[in-house]
Amino acid sequence: MNRLLLLFLISSPVLLKAQRFEAGLFSGFANYQGDLSEPPIEIGETSLSFGGFVRFNASPKFRIRASTIYGLISGSDANSSDSRMLRGWSFETNLIEVGLQGEFHPLGKDSYATGGVFKANISPYFASGLGFVNIDAKVTVP
Repeated sequence: MNRLLLLFLISSPVLLKAQRFEAGLFSGFANYQGDLSEPPIEIGETSLSFGGFVRFNASPKFRIRASTIYGLISGSDANSSDSRMLRGWSFETNLIEVGLQGEFHPLGKDSYATGGVFKANISPYFASGLGFVNIDAKVTVP
């Protein structure tokens, strides 16, 4: 009986207010487009990027999201077909982005039904936040 009571007390907060936090991972590709690259994208300098996020559902209308993204970008005059090739500059840098964002959902639809089961719905929202990007550029100039 004590075990059943303990199980009920531990799971009660989860059953009453399930899914206040969400977390996720994502991946994609990072690529540089600028003075040291030719349009369109230079596939040889495309690299994998990945990140994750945590979202706190303060209420059906207000949410706070924190995220981190990591990527690597590079560029080189060697990929040019014009006079920039003679210049010979190149660079490579790691990118780490950390962001904090607030979300306002005016329709205020809850994303989870009773018991914590995800409920699909369409909910337009407004977002605003701050982000910080750290780079560690390694530039090569002949």
